[in-house]
Amino acid sequence: MLGIRGRRCHNAAMQAQNQFFQSGITRDLGFRLQQLRKLRAVLQEHEQDIYRALHEDLRKPAFEAYAGELGILLEETKHAIKHLKSWAKPRRPSLGLVHWPASARVTQEPYGVALILSPWNYPIQLLLGPLIGAMAAGNCAVLKPSELAPHSAALIHRMINENFPKEYIDVAEGGVPETQKLLEQPFDYIFFTGSPRVGKIVMEAAAKNLTPLTLELCGKSPCLVDASADLNAAARRIVWGKFFNAGQTCVAPDYLLVPKASAGVLIEKMRAVLHDFFGDDPQKSPDYARIVNAAHFQRLSEYLKQGKILAGGRTDAQDRYIAPTLLGGVKTDAPVMQEEIFGPILPI
Repeated sequence: MLGIRGRRCHNAAMQAQNQFFQSGITRDLGFRLQQLRKLRAVLQEHEQDIYRALHEDLRKPAFEAYAGELGILLEETKHAIKHLKSWAKPRRPSLGLVHWPASARVTQEPYGVALILSPWNYPIQLLLGPLIGAMAAGNCAVLKPSELAPHSAALIHRMINENFPKEYIDVAEGGVPETQKLLEQPFDYIFFTGSPRVGKIVMEAAAKNLTPLTLELCGKSPCLVDASADLNAAARRIVWGKFFNAGQTCVAPDYLLVPKASAGVLIEKMRAVLHDFFGDDPQKSPDYARIVNAAHFQRLSEYLKQGKILAGGRTDAQDRYIAPTLLGGVKTDAPVMQEEIFGPILPI
């Protein structure tokens, strides 16, 4: 929470952040660089804590935790620190002869207090990634981690609160009621990552205060393999991209389009790659993640009934395990082809 439950608490916290922003401290380039370096150091200091939290929430393997979360954040902070001075430098654009003898100067100004709402599938990277941009630009921020990844949310709360003043960066834990209360507040900017359904709610709330926002929403990403493709390379790349984080990635291949003449060969190669990556029993593999919760497990299990299992298909509700699955004979109007899958099922 931001302190005491309820709207008054959120207002008080936001007032404190507004006052801190209006003081001008966050606009100072030296301050911004100092805070970005501190964030990078905090991430490095808590590397093992991050791996543990992600394993508790998603059974995420250490390699995936680094490659998909921590490593990205370390690179983004490094990039921001390296380029911040050039980003912040005022520009003098040409106005053209019609405006002579006038001159112009473009300066980069922070919005103020930003609200960052993150999802559960990459609960650390998709929350702190936008924060890096907010800090680099000179904003204050309120972070709302997903309640569906509670260990990651608790770790972020601890890391931020122990290293940054609340009037600069604060963390608001909780579920839907807490998010709704946050959305009632007149933030200067909102950054939301998640589903189109919730994105519409966020956008409606932002419109009431004319708050600018970024919506990074889900999609349904086709993967096309044409007749000229190297099927060995295609099989490895598709399997890696699809089943990384057990398919719970918004840009993972959602379904596969392949010529009939190549389909049989490609499927056999993908089966071989699945064995190469995860062994005889992926459930015992230390390199394969789990479904985030029972509700998503049940949703995904229904998709398995909508086609012919070509590989995988095994499930274990108690372990939130769904084997990496190739699905054939799927009708285009089936829910698995109309909805974002967000799991380890690949229709072909």
